[in-house]
Amino acid sequence: MPDPTATDLPRWVRVLEHRPDGFVEFAFSIGDPALAVELILPGQAFTAFCAEQRVRTWPLNENREETRP
Repeated sequence: MPDPTATDLPRWVRVLEHRPDGFVEFAFSIGDPALAVELILPGQAFTAFCAEQRVRTWPLNENREETRP
């Protein structure tokens, strides 16, 4: 049985780039947006991943610096 405290933590996605080849580069974080991993998925897989993880978006500001939610 999954730990309910782990599944209740907010999940964040920050899109870094929509590549011309259809891939999406993004940062993914669970619980604390200050600690993230960078991932890359095809566009449709990224959409499915975001829906499955019920992510919140974590935008970049105009200078491409991190913006904390």
